[in-house]
Amino acid sequence: MLPNLVIIGAEKSGTSSLHYYLSLHSDIHMSKQKELNFFNENLSRKKGLAWYERQFSTRHRVNGETSPHYTRYPHEKGVVRYMHEVIPQAKLIYILRDPVERALSAYFDAWCGYGEDRSVEEAFQDLENNIYVDVSRYHFQLEQYLKYYPLDRILVLTAEELKDQREAVLKKVFRFLGVDENFFCREFARMLNRSKERYRRTRKEKPGWIKRRVLMAVQACLPGAVSRIIIRWVERAVPFERPSVPEDLQKKLTEILHDDVQKLRELTGIPFSTWSV
Repeated sequence: MLPNLVIIGAEKSGTSSLHYYLSLHSDIHMSKQKELNFFNENLSRKKGLAWYERQFSTRHRVNGETSPHYTRYPHEKGVVRYMHEVIPQAKLIYILRDPVERALSAYFDAWCGYGEDRSVEEAFQDLENNIYVDVSRYHFQLEQYLKYYPLDRILVLTAEELKDQREAVLKKVFRFLGVDENFFCREFARMLNRSKERYRRTRKEKPGWIKRRVLMAVQACLPGAVSRIIIRWVERAVPFERPSVPEDLQKKLTEILHDDVQKLRELTGIPFSTWSV
């Protein structure tokens, strides 16, 4: 069984919450493992198509997965072409967030445990060839998909509306997927992976790196209820303080992302009125 739904991103934009909400619907099966990354050549593609098919269920009308790494062009190439070869009729969901906030959030997340050792000034020194910036070029990323998938098969949402208008947004998603739009679950009140204001306190001891590895090990090895208890404890035990972002960097990011956001507004007809760009 292959999926007929893929949440393609964007990173740090509420994909975990959306994946969870959809998994609660009686007509939808979302892969147990989030971020299968099957269509990324250097990640899970080598596991083979049979492995990918085993992640889905024949008992549901909609089978889906969520992999934000699918919108990291040009740092990840060949994703959309291979996706279309395997699942040409799939529907896609692209959930977005204020692009400046998203770029900075992705940087801080990497700085807290995914191998980013540069200061914020160093990481954003080159804005023309920058993975944090490029992932926030949402129109640029969508262009890659529109070469293979028509726009009416791609639903664009925002993290802001998922947070503030959750029931209406989920109804929209359910209509898009052709399942019962009136489905409701009290678990919809939960918001996963909410952005935190506290980050790693010192560079020397690297508690962020330790914390990330602990959380990943816990999630991989322990049952869901147990892992959630331990994760909550680790979150409280390892305080982080987010470094400040220079005002001129905020301005530069706003300027460099402005044209892309304008094209996105024209393409989708969505105003993105709460964004800073």
